[in-house]
Amino acid sequence: DVPVAAMILLVTAAFERARDNVRAGLVVGVLFGLATATKLNAPFAVLPLLAVTLLERWRGFGLENVGGDVDGKRDLASLRLPSVPPSLWWMASVGPLVFVLVWPWLWPHLLPRIGAYVAFHLRHYPIYLFYDGEIWEKPFAPGMASVVLGFGSVPVVIVVSAAIGALKAFGSIKLLALGATNSRHRILALCLLQGLLSVGVVALSDVPRYGGEKLFMPLFPFLAVLSAVGAKEVADIVGGWLTSSRSSSMSVATRCVTVAVVCAALLTPGVVGIGKTWGGYGLSYYGELVGGLRGATARGYERTYYDLADKDLARTLDEVAAGQRVHVEPNHKEYARTWRWLRKDGVIARDGFVIDSSFDSADIVVLTHERRWRTYPALRERVRGCKVLAEKRVDGVPLWTVTENYSRPDRRN
Repeated sequence: DVPVAAMILLVTAAFERARDNVRAGLVVGVLFGLATATKLNAPFAVLPLLAVTLLERWRGFGLENVGGDVDGKRDLASLRLPSVPPSLWWMASVGPLVFVLVWPWLWPHLLPRIGAYVAFHLRHYPIYLFYDGEIWEKPFAPGMASVVLGFGSVPVVIVVSAAIGALKAFGSIKLLALGATNSRHRILALCLLQGLLSVGVVALSDVPRYGGEKLFMPLFPFLAVLSAVGAKEVADIVGGWLTSSRSSSMSVATRCVTVAVVCAALLTPGVVGIGKTWGGYGLSYYGELVGGLRGATARGYERTYYDLADKDLARTLDEVAAGQRVHVEPNHKEYARTWRWLRKDGVIARDGFVIDSSFDSADIVVLTHERRWRTYPALRERVRGCKVLAEKRVDGVPLWTVTENYSRPDRRN
């Protein structure tokens, strides 16, 4: 999901740079093919490119005379079309070719396998999502979940500055429709439309919603650009107020200070969040709009996404459970698989803890506090009272707890 977000950003930037250059347009076509090969949602990125092209060139549509008659009757007319950026032609022709060339699995049975690939995503198996205190599978979580989790997982100052940037982008869309041909306006319009499309497709269509922000990851690069535009707007306004009655030399110094203060205000919450979630827990970050991780947990949102089979937990078990049998709940199979990889790569000791698929025979139990699993409440009660060997908390919220297994038959009182 992060690679496809990067590819969509790259395709959008390359499209704007290419404009009407044929050779540069070929590069865009290749990049679009690579983006499509990265993940199936990449082709949607062409819609904002088409929209901005139409906004800017719609005046090219019209009727042109091709002849007439001596009686003064109405001339024959034909439809005049605006010029089409070469990038779009290359995306339509070279893009699919690159998609096929970089995926050898398709080659033996091209059309059936492309059909199977598309069908898999159209009929994707449901995955649990814990939202508003409920476990959603089918029916899928409400569309609003995408909006809440998307903007709720970003520092509030970034959201506010991005909203200011979005207002500027709306103005740019209007100017493009009125005939402006300015690169800045095109960039702002593209960023706004790409961002809205990324979260809108998930929010407004009947698709599975799971994994927090993963399905609309392309939103965030464009949100960052809009936030930068909004920050510059704030810096310009504040700088103008402060320098309105000062000399030009003071204006430069004051502007520099203003920009520094605005940038610090934008970056500080994120830096603090990185500090709190350092060590592989960034998926547990929530912004101030939902009260941070503590507030999100109270609202009934998932504490993290996917499984915490990270290096921090594995290394902790190397220390507290060396030579002992370890079982993880509620989703043991993911951890067992990942820990084998970490052991093979030398991240954790080869002769460390032993993975045990059975709760009853394990010496140590790891409870990951993932409430999307229906078994979680019973599991939490089962380890209640057991000796806690290690625990990871962020903002006072436990993400995983390592306990001795007092429920083993040979350890029961």
